[in-house]
Amino acid sequence: MKNHDEDPLSGRFEGRHLVTAAEAKEIFSILSSAHELVWEVSADGCWARAHEMSRQIVGSGLPCGKVFAMSGGRLRIGIGEMKTPKRPKVGPWVSWPMHVAPCIEVATDNGVVVLVLDPAVLDEPEPINAWLAKMGDADAKVSLQPWMNYKPKGYFLGTNGKLEFSAFERDDEFRSAFDELVELSKRRLGGLNDNRPSTGK
Repeated sequence: MKNHDEDPLSGRFEGRHLVTAAEAKEIFSILSSAHELVWEVSADGCWARAHEMSRQIVGSGLPCGKVFAMSGGRLRIGIGEMKTPKRPKVGPWVSWPMHVAPCIEVATDNGVVVLVLDPAVLDEPEPINAWLAKMGDADAKVSLQPWMNYKPKGYFLGTNGKLEFSAFERDDEFRSAFDELVELSKRRLGGLNDNRPSTGK
């Protein structure tokens, strides 16, 4: 892993609260090319990847949040559509019970919008509804959280009969994210991307 001082976004938007759509695409492009995010095994590792992306965005000076989606295993995307250079032997789809990505506020001609930055499944920053639709469930449960929230401790059945997130774990020192990214790097180096099924993050 590289030193934080080497982040290409470091200090880039200091003092800013919003970026333009063009700047959001530039941030997306930089993150999608970041070697330390181990995109080669993007079927797994969303907690760690979202945490590291969020750290880099905040390091640029911009506010950042995270959007968590939960759909009881109905979130899925075709392997050929993912940012993965090899086609795993686990079938044509990868499915997840939950998924997470960072999000930022972007100034557009139609006002300020929240866009999701998720190079694992998107080609550019997209609104939350488009992100959900790309994963096949526009009605998935969504929770917007502070960027330091790492992953939910669990979920429960709400009074409306739908699953709800419980409290969230934090990873203020990036130990969990770092350890997971290291493990993903070992899988990349070991050539395991073609025979490991998704573990649902």
